[in-house]
Amino acid sequence: IEYNAKTYTLTLSQLISYMEYVPVKPEMLKRKLEMLGVPEDEAKLVPAYAVARELSSEVGRYVTELITDYAKGLLTEDQLRRELNNAATLWGKAKELGVDWVILSPQEREVLILLAKKRRERELAKEKT
Repeated sequence: IEYNAKTYTLTLSQLISYMEYVPVKPEMLKRKLEMLGVPEDEAKLVPAYAVARELSSEVGRYVTELITDYAKGLLTEDQLRRELNNAATLWGKAKELGVDWVILSPQEREVLILLAKKRRERELAKEKT
């Protein structure tokens, strides 16, 4: 039976999804990438992607808090920009994953600054009424 039956293994996407909920050793991910024949340059992106998937919603919530603080005048634009950059680089840890940023691209950060400015304008307008 073993000769004719295919052994089921997780896909790369499934394994990365598992990483969001249970610890998966880096060696296991590396073995999967090798087994699938993923080119080295692409394989280098996978650990960063896995971390981004895991932290995406939490970073999003953090960004929401930053924008709210800016809108209420608790942060300056420079402080907001610095914190968005920190979140995007995982406070310097993104480099350890082999990438410059995760989750928040430079373009997204600029749009988030515009969004924050708009919210601040709205807050100031409310105060005047």
